[in-house]
Amino acid sequence: MIVSHSLYFEHTFEVNLADQTFSHCEFEQCEFIDCDFNNSQFENCRFIGCEFKNCNLAALGLRYTSLEEGRCFLKV
Repeated sequence: MIVSHSLYFEHTFEVNLADQTFSHCEFEQCEFIDCDFNNSQFENCRFIGCEFKNCNLAALGLRYTSLEEGRCFLKV
């Protein structure tokens, strides 16, 4: 699945995102809980003030993607 040009604000994700491609998406103040990002690709995306709790980030691709404002947290 390819998701392109989407904006997510204060959204909570609790899904399997493995093998997904996201392009030109912006995630602001989003929370990712128990998400599987294995082999997912984020191209030209922005994560602003997001939290990742107990997520599988193995082989996560962040091509031209940024974690911004110093408020993106990874919690295990």
